[in-house]
Amino acid sequence: MLSEVRQLQNGNMSERETDLLQAAKVLDFESYAEYKTNRKRADEELSVKLMDDGAYGIHSLRYTDAPPRIMQTEVNERCNCKARLMNESIVCIQNPQLWKK
Repeated sequence: MLSEVRQLQNGNMSERETDLLQAAKVLDFESYAEYKTNRKRADEELSVKLMDDGAYGIHSLRYTDAPPRIMQTEVNERCNCKARLMNESIVCIQNPQLWKK
């Protein structure tokens, strides 16, 4: 796990690497490996678009007829707590203000 953290710290620190580094610091190896796999899938299958009302829509590229998940803020502003990272959700219950009502 330490080698993964070092590798991420030596990278270009894009939003993806920053997210993975945060997860590597919080999760055990098995949970981190699953998070990294799911993060890769999300990067390939999801698209975030700014909507007309200023909210963000998270659209599936795989299921194009599925309605978007709507958030008030950008995805990278979500909580980095262990509960959210382990449950692989976009936000945890600590951040209900992120979801559009």
